[in-house]
Amino acid sequence: VRGYAVTNLESYGLTYSIRYSASEKEQGSNIIDMVNRNANVLIVSPEGLPEDSLKVAHNAGIPVVFLEYPVTDTYAALVQIDNETVGKTAAEYFNNQQGISKIALISVKQDSIISKARLKGFMAGLNEESIDTVTITINNYINDDGRNAFTTIRDKHKDVDAIYAQNDEVASGILKAIGEYANIKVIVGCGGSYSYLERINNSLNITLATTLYSPKTLIETAIKEANDILNGSIPDKKVIDIETAIVDKENVATYLDNAEY
Repeated sequence: VRGYAVTNLESYGLTYSIRYSASEKEQGSNIIDMVNRNANVLIVSPEGLPEDSLKVAHNAGIPVVFLEYPVTDTYAALVQIDNETVGKTAAEYFNNQQGISKIALISVKQDSIISKARLKGFMAGLNEESIDTVTITINNYINDDGRNAFTTIRDKHKDVDAIYAQNDEVASGILKAIGEYANIKVIVGCGGSYSYLERINNSLNITLATTLYSPKTLIETAIKEANDILNGSIPDKKVIDIETAIVDKENVATYLDNAEY
């Protein structure tokens, strides 16, 4: 993602600073620092809800472009994947699979607002009359947490036969842990990473899918909106949705060559 950002920022000839935040507190400090450095516009991918620091930016007259979800309603633009739609799309895919009786839903503490939105959309789209669910909570969107989630499923929820992983890295971790365990029939992630698309393409015994979106398009669009704001233009739309698509073995070949990460 940094590579996409740097390339696009430099293509506009912008002076920029990229800050990473591991917590809401750290992000709040980074935002205040950017205000004190007289930033002209902020692009913020929220880590928690740093409302106080964003109010400081707003009071200083600094426009904010949000990625993924808004923390306050005073933003200049929001570039997002509609995460409720992402979850609903995944649920509808499960509805169309044969022989599923119970799905493990992976809830993720990292970016919890995104996770909650996906699960809300999932439950809205799921045919609950024929499919049960159980929720497994993990900390981060990483392989190791996917492995841990599978261990919980294997040891405590042997009736689970499908998994909504919410994320390709988590799904990949689950797959690495499965081994000869034969109960799982379907796993759905989100993102469209090359390694997971390869797994979809090569899978023989488990139906794999992902809700694919373009991180590159997300970043490019946010930077374009920020540049337009710097040049005095008001965004045509305050909320800009990035499209998603379901990818499984039937159409994965279309996406493999163009995977972005």
